[in-house]
Amino acid sequence: MKYLPAIPVEMVLLPEWALFNIYKMSSWSRAMLIPLAIINHFKPTRELPRDKQLHELYPLGTEHKDFTPAARPARF
Repeated sequence: MKYLPAIPVEMVLLPEWALFNIYKMSSWSRAMLIPLAIINHFKPTRELPRDKQLHELYPLGTEHKDFTPAARPARF
């Protein structure tokens, strides 16, 4: 979750005249955004047992890998 953009759950409390208004979004977007924002607020984590790791997804290892998103090139 370190490299994922997050929307603060407090944005729901902004007044109607604010630049961001949750009620101007579609119903489906609100139904997805609000629960994910609430879950992200609590930052749930779970430690995996040593025999249930995800190392098979990275055959070259993850120790020296930089997971920072690539910078976008300038448009102008």
